[in-house]
Amino acid sequence: MLIRQFLAHELAYIYDRERRHVTFNDSVEVTVRALNGERFAACVGVLAIEREADSADAAVEELAKWIGTEAARLISTPSTRLERGDVEIKGRILSVVDALNSNIGLLHPRRRWFLGVIDGNAFKPIRTDTPDVEIPPDMMPEATSGFHFALVPIHRDGTPSGPVEEIEPMGGDH
Repeated sequence: MLIRQFLAHELAYIYDRERRHVTFNDSVEVTVRALNGERFAACVGVLAIEREADSADAAVEELAKWIGTEAARLISTPSTRLERGDVEIKGRILSVVDALNSNIGLLHPRRRWFLGVIDGNAFKPIRTDTPDVEIPPDMMPEATSGFHFALVPIHRDGTPSGPVEEIEPMGGDH
């Protein structure tokens, strides 16, 4: 018997005492139904995934936990090392899960080196799609001409999130 049906852009769950969430590229339809008087099942039809639990809310959380755990495992494993069935599930998951904006346990670097030039008090990465980054006055090198490497804090998508933390002329080990 159908209990409820709703669109979800994100599902939350607890994993190893940490609150996590799966974010979807677009809203997905979640269906919750009663199996019998004591068990409930939650399903994301587009993924063909269903999980059971003792309550409707627990079934939705079990579903989210399974999607998040499997997404983390499958995304972090090269497809050539997976069984055929896992490769198919990985493809379905990647088609609907926004791995970059989900908190599913994937590691993301917090800083990265950029190559660029100094223009005034800003570091201009050579990638034209990357915004300029402020260089704090105490970090400004004496020689500002030529290419430099700058270590910059970044968002999950790789774009700068703060001012330059280190800066060196090109020629170092980066």
